[in-house]
Amino acid sequence: MAKKYIVTTAKPLDEVRQEQIRRTFCERTGEDVAVTFFVNDVLLGGMTIFDGERLYDGSIAYRLEKLKGKATTWKKN
Repeated sequence: MAKKYIVTTAKPLDEVRQEQIRRTFCERTGEDVAVTFFVNDVLLGGMTIFDGERLYDGSIAYRLEKLKGKATTWKKN
């Protein structure tokens, strides 16, 4: 049975890019994989990857949230 991944991006990916991502997963895992692609414009850019156990968040929305949390700890001059 193929390992399943869910990839969510802010904009639709063309078939060539989807195949590149699928091949990358195959090469890194050494297994056949099934990838489902979704679009969620809330991400603003980047992508999230869910492997059934972990969520890898490389979205711009996540990065902005992290930055916002750090900004509250900055000292004001």
